[in-house]
Amino acid sequence: MPPRSKRKAGESVATENGNESDGVVGTRSRRPSSKHAAVEARKQTESEKRLTLLEKKIKALTKKNKELEAAQINAGSGHEDQVDGDDQQSTGSPGPESEEEDGTLIQARQLKSARTGRQEARDVRGPAAQPLQPPLSLPFKDGKIPEGKPKAGDYEPGASKLVLRACREYEVLIATEDPFPDPAKQNAWATRVWTSVCTGAQISYKLTDRLERIITDRGSHARGEVRDKIRPHIEKNYGFIDDGSERAKLHNIATYHNLLDSEAPNPDPTFVYKNPETRYKYAHNAIILKAIKETWFADPSLAPAIKYTSQFSPIRDVTLALLFTVVEHCLDQWAEGSLNKNLMFTQKAYETKYKYHLQHVRDWINLAPESAETIRQRMYDRARKASGATPLVTRPAGLSEETRERLRTELAAQAAAPDSDDEGGPQA
Repeated sequence: MPPRSKRKAGESVATENGNESDGVVGTRSRRPSSKHAAVEARKQTESEKRLTLLEKKIKALTKKNKELEAAQINAGSGHEDQVDGDDQQSTGSPGPESEEEDGTLIQARQLKSARTGRQEARDVRGPAAQPLQPPLSLPFKDGKIPEGKPKAGDYEPGASKLVLRACREYEVLIATEDPFPDPAKQNAWATRVWTSVCTGAQISYKLTDRLERIITDRGSHARGEVRDKIRPHIEKNYGFIDDGSERAKLHNIATYHNLLDSEAPNPDPTFVYKNPETRYKYAHNAIILKAIKETWFADPSLAPAIKYTSQFSPIRDVTLALLFTVVEHCLDQWAEGSLNKNLMFTQKAYETKYKYHLQHVRDWINLAPESAETIRQRMYDRARKASGATPLVTRPAGLSEETRERLRTELAAQAAAPDSDDEGGPQA
């Protein structure tokens, strides 16, 4: 009788009928045939190939998904189709040959499920808004960092136009909101105008310290432009004489003090009136109206007061106070009897005077706000018309005075009358 075959504990052996057994004692064992071994080897090789292919695909998908996430771009349908293809391939092939392959397929399905879930969520909310791109660096001209004082011309032509547009908007704020902003306000305004320009251009550029300096430096430029428009008219408008004689100097000094009312305990400068001697028509001196036209309405196609109508219509109290302050500076240049062009128009010297004029303008407006607004609107409308621009058509701000008075009387009468049903129809 042949001896029993020996095997290790737990080792599977082939039974006589060709099935595998866990080696129950008493059964006969035999070695698998060479054909069966070849089939098993081929299956193992195919399984390893499929596993390698799936691992490569999963790594590629994972890498691409990370790149898309980093770029803040939503996964597209094309990627979902790719995962669907992987699933179809797995479905058509034999079941998992190992726990590693099974885990790989599960990972693929999880990736697909996550992306499908995000897509379904977007479908519920509606079309997803494109995420904001991080701010770009404004390109320098020829790609070189310039030296010297920063200026708009340091940048590429397209970028330079954006800088100049921001500078113009900043100058409008100087003319209509505050001619002498403190450093904090300057920085806030630089951010405000740069954001406005980038939004209009549908692009986002970083507001660097260099760029901020270019913008805020336009404050002195804006004030200087007003001065340059007014100064040439001072001599003729107010009657100064520039012949170098002693008599002319005495005349000029007297004129200067009269226009500033400097001898009065509570000075009321007369140079702002249409007629300084009689003090007739406040804020209507010819030089004021001329400065408005020449400074902010000169070129209809580029005029700030036309392009930024809401900032100038009606002419603001700040704008009038700035004009008065600049006129006083130009008059100060005649204080010693002859024109002194070395006297500078600085914030340190004239901010206090500006606040003085601003208070006077606001006191004038508060005397009759509606009437003062009408007058300031006429200033704007006349300057706009003189520039050749299309007239600004606006609806009345509210009820006319005549209508107000009529309705006021009617309300009082209705309140005093006894209660009655007056909904039947029109009354005489």
